[in-house]
Amino acid sequence: MSGSLGVSRLSLGEARLFEKNIKKMFHKWFGAVPVYRWAFVGSLGRYLDSYKKLICLPEREKLLQIPDSVGDIDIVLCFCTESWKEDALERLGEAVGYQKNGKPRRSFEWATCNKEKQSEFAVAQVDLFITTPDNFGATELFYLAPKSLQEGLRCIARYRGLKFSPQGIWRADVDQIECKPIKTEDREDVFDLLQVDEIPSWEMSKHSSYVIR
Repeated sequence: MSGSLGVSRLSLGEARLFEKNIKKMFHKWFGAVPVYRWAFVGSLGRYLDSYKKLICLPEREKLLQIPDSVGDIDIVLCFCTESWKEDALERLGEAVGYQKNGKPRRSFEWATCNKEKQSEFAVAQVDLFITTPDNFGATELFYLAPKSLQEGLRCIARYRGLKFSPQGIWRADVDQIECKPIKTEDREDVFDLLQVDEIPSWEMSKHSSYVIR
């Protein structure tokens, strides 16, 4: 089982339904408010990148290198402006409900179907991580990387006098007041700031540590 809602893991075919319908799902969640940037993260993101990378391989080799199922659907996204974000969250609450504190739910169960084959549908737990355009890369990488790799990046950040968090990368120097995180629009910005070699998402599960440059 996957996540607090107890939704079963998705088969790879069901995972493809979510990838295929993601823009339609955004419209149902956020109405006409456009999503500026978004990315699948976690196991689904690694699976999709792996699948696209290995798609030219013989079928037998694909099956050996791609996981047989996917857990919950984690999505990192951002909006162009703060006002658009607030509008989108209001619409999200209307679509999926609210938490006890009155804020829109960020974790919920959602179903999608294949319009071409009405009998095919999938239900998954969806977790939304909403960030800003300036910090999109750090947020995406924080939730994309496997836990062991994320911990390695956090250790290297501390070694560099930085702090790596879901909200971005910050100066860790106690004598320097940093009101805003360092700009990390893309994942490449995070790797550059930490001075480590970039690892593509489809290879992340193979790495548990980094070698510092």
